[in-house]
Amino acid sequence: MRKNIITITLLFVSAVLTIAQDMNIDVSLRRPVPIALAVWRLDPSVVTIRLTAQRDINNFVLAFEVRNNTTGQSARTRNEHPCMPVFSMRRGETRIINGPALICNNAIDASDELQRSIANAGAIPEGDYSFCVRVLESDRRTQLTTTGRDCDYFNVVWFEQPQLIRPIDPTIAENCQNAIIFNWVGVTPVPIGIVPQYRLRIVGVVEGQEPRVALEAGTPSEVVFDQVIPTTSYTLPPNYPQLVDLANRASPRITRFAWQVQALDDRRVFIPTRGNTQGKSDIGVFTANCTRPSSADCMSPMTLSAFFPSANDTIPWMPPHLIVQWGPYCPQVKEFNYTLDVTEVGAGALPSNSRTLNWRSGIIEAQGLRGQPNAEERARLLITNWRNDAGGVASMNSQWRRGSSYEWRVSASITREESGSDRIRSVSTPTNRFAFGLRMPNNPEPS
Repeated sequence: MRKNIITITLLFVSAVLTIAQDMNIDVSLRRPVPIALAVWRLDPSVVTIRLTAQRDINNFVLAFEVRNNTTGQSARTRNEHPCMPVFSMRRGETRIINGPALICNNAIDASDELQRSIANAGAIPEGDYSFCVRVLESDRRTQLTTTGRDCDYFNVVWFEQPQLIRPIDPTIAENCQNAIIFNWVGVTPVPIGIVPQYRLRIVGVVEGQEPRVALEAGTPSEVVFDQVIPTTSYTLPPNYPQLVDLANRASPRITRFAWQVQALDDRRVFIPTRGNTQGKSDIGVFTANCTRPSSADCMSPMTLSAFFPSANDTIPWMPPHLIVQWGPYCPQVKEFNYTLDVTEVGAGALPSNSRTLNWRSGIIEAQGLRGQPNAEERARLLITNWRNDAGGVASMNSQWRRGSSYEWRVSASITREESGSDRIRSVSTPTNRFAFGLRMPNNPEPS
């Protein structure tokens, strides 16, 4: 009787040892372990599972659980889900399985805390974690007894957000004629295996607007700078055009500027930082003194050219604006006296339009351009058929006919102070032709 018991016992132990060696498994995670869950799904180097089959095994699945051992929260596979990856191996076969081949998003259940963290920050919460894998038979319930290491352990620590250094004092105006240096401290501690990049955004803040609203709105007309920088410093060149334009804009008025940096990884995905700040720093605010450099030239010969419409173009608007450009810009130009002559091709001349513009109070002030962007450039443009000398509508504007072609020419005398004396300079445009019709112009710029 005793002999039979011993025989049965030996057979049982032999069966256990046989089952124990159906599958060898070894689980390893890349160090440092990424805290962004998207990286786990996409990067094959994050999770590596090495399997060695000791017999033929068909249609098995790999169930896994990521568990926060600090809080007890976890994410685990729903093993009955049809999208679970299915594997088969022959006896003696060794296979390496990586994260993307292991993870099916629809087959993962996560606890509420993990879901909130992933939704808000794209990362799993801080804590001590275990990552464990089980090999299940084709019924998805029976676990194959395994040897080797079926769990790996890791720690998650989020980074501190970047810290701005300068400029952050709105009471001290930055001078646009000098380079403006932006400095910040990067995320801490320094990430291992990641070279952080930083998205630097600088925007104008409209009067009455909060800096955060300005940054989040990202209105293109208010953006000064928005690029990814590989370092923790950037120098904005002197007289940076977007900064100067916004600082001098009359309406809506920009009263200050806001800036912020956001830490990104090499895929330009934000690096999770504490407080669910998504890698963003706090917001810095500064003001700028941006007197626009003048392009004034009061010595070169005066010129006059047809600016719009382009030669032989077709204009659909009524009335068509006939625009000239004089130059070079000189604040000492005191008076502009011109005559516009227009001829309808094949029909005869339209009433000419003459006008004298008095700019002795200042060109910019007389045209209402003080504080406007590109004021000097805009002051050189004149619509010659807009008003007559009495301030009324130019009489030619009632005689345009669609389908006709027109030739036009402007002659002018410009009074400019030179060496303390007023000098009159005569200028004129060449004769230009355009058509008045229903087709969009090739150059609609002034419209």
